[in-house]
Amino acid sequence: SDLVLRSELMATFHNEPVGGHSRVSLTASKEAVKLLQFHLKRAHGRMKNQADRHKTDKEFDEGTWVYLKLQPYRQTTKCKSEVKEMGNFPICDEAGLMFVEPLAVLDKRMHKQGKKDVVYVLIQWANGSGADATWNQLKN
Repeated sequence: SDLVLRSELMATFHNEPVGGHSRVSLTASKEAVKLLQFHLKRAHGRMKNQADRHKTDKEFDEGTWVYLKLQPYRQTTKCKSEVKEMGNFPICDEAGLMFVEPLAVLDKRMHKQGKKDVVYVLIQWANGSGADATWNQLKN
């Protein structure tokens, strides 16, 4: 009776996850992971195809004005979005440079970079407001 009980316990616990030797649960979990990966790849492909359907390549002549809708990036503690429309901007030239001109220098400050003192100026750009001004390094 003791041998029968021992063999039943060994057979029961040897084939379950409690005993640590169950190949059934390991293969089932591997199959579940494969199935999840398959569905994830398929969903990713559908999302990519949907996004690619809405993309269009447009070409404009140099000097043509287009309307851009941008999300301004400012590193702040509160992520409140401000005005998205930045105004009309000209098309870039062959080198990819825009024809936006600086309007005024609003402020000036010095920073130490290594052993050198570097001067930065706050520039207000044409077609922009004072809040859209950027700090740029002054080059001699």
